[in-house]
Amino acid sequence: MRDKFIVPEKCTGCAACSIICPQAAIDIKMNQDGFFTARVSENCSNCGKCKIVCSALSSNRVVNCLGAYSVVSKTNEVLETCTSGGVCFEIADQLIKNGFGACGVKYNYITNVAEHFISWTINEYSPSKGSKYIQSYCKNAFQLLLDGKKYVVFGTPCQIYGINKIAQLKGLEENFYFIDFFCHGVPSYHLFNAELKYIKKKMRSDRIHKIEFRSKINGWKTYTMRVHTNKGIYQSSRDLFHKIFLSDGCLNKACYNCRFKGQSSYADLRVGDFWGTKQKNVDKGISVVLVFSEKGQRLINSLSDKCIIKEENVSEILPYQNNNYCKTQNKKLIDYIAHSCNIEKAYYKYVIIQIMFNKAKRFKNKILKIFNKQSIALNLNSEGN
Repeated sequence: MRDKFIVPEKCTGCAACSIICPQAAIDIKMNQDGFFTARVSENCSNCGKCKIVCSALSSNRVVNCLGAYSVVSKTNEVLETCTSGGVCFEIADQLIKNGFGACGVKYNYITNVAEHFISWTINEYSPSKGSKYIQSYCKNAFQLLLDGKKYVVFGTPCQIYGINKIAQLKGLEENFYFIDFFCHGVPSYHLFNAELKYIKKKMRSDRIHKIEFRSKINGWKTYTMRVHTNKGIYQSSRDLFHKIFLSDGCLNKACYNCRFKGQSSYADLRVGDFWGTKQKNVDKGISVVLVFSEKGQRLINSLSDKCIIKEENVSEILPYQNNNYCKTQNKKLIDYIAHSCNIEKAYYKYVIIQIMFNKAKRFKNKILKIFNKQSIALNLNSEGN
């Protein structure tokens, strides 16, 4: 897999190629656009193992959903400190008690990077609480998972694909529970670094010691960024980072052609926020879980003492997940943020127009749905007459 085989717009940075390479010829580095991607050295022997585990070269696999559930932790502290209903933390707690290691994501306040880590106690696993809306560096943790011990691994669908394929090649897949999530895509680190610079300037601070990407202080649905600094707490609902991230223009190129949306997964379970009309009055958060394997079903069943679990209809879940309206990366936006590190100017120069376009498109789709329903009703009435 020399450079000619690496297509930058398809690389997800899942690190599977780097872990499986027998020549240690592939490393994962951050590229000029602010995303972790594979880099190949001259040591490459063209053995082809990297191609076997590459998520960019995978085929779409739609899995039969064995069950769909809403899940809410019965523990108030878990529910308050997790992003949605706390299902991932409760899964980790359950499996750690059964002798598993838990591999999830924490934020490194020294390097300002999200990274996977492994824990064997639930207290050590606490930094995983709360979604991190940036790409995680997973190589160092994932390469430690192949020691024959049992693990539950949480990650993006492309990360789970890669480590799952490696586990299969090593004959270790029965040692794992794989949990992925409904993924919106990962934004450029240039955006996140510009956000940190903006917050430090606003707070007149030089140190950040805690980041809550989606605090529930104003409710589950508000997307409140809450950052604890040495000069106080910055707090903003739908701040510039979330606005630019959700406008979809600064995601990794691979995210626009994701192979793992909906029911396309290589995990035992897929989790996420349970968005939709049924949750209008829910303010503390609720998780949704799709079950893709029998052992995933057994795992959900084992949470009955820890969580409120209700069976749901898949058709009420999927329409509210992965609705990206921007289909291509805005390279000018990323370049501007990278060079200026000014998130305010980037928002007003490139993003606000895209947000207005997205709103107009959503409004148009709603009108078309109403019109189609009325047309069907009129046709049925005319046929009846």
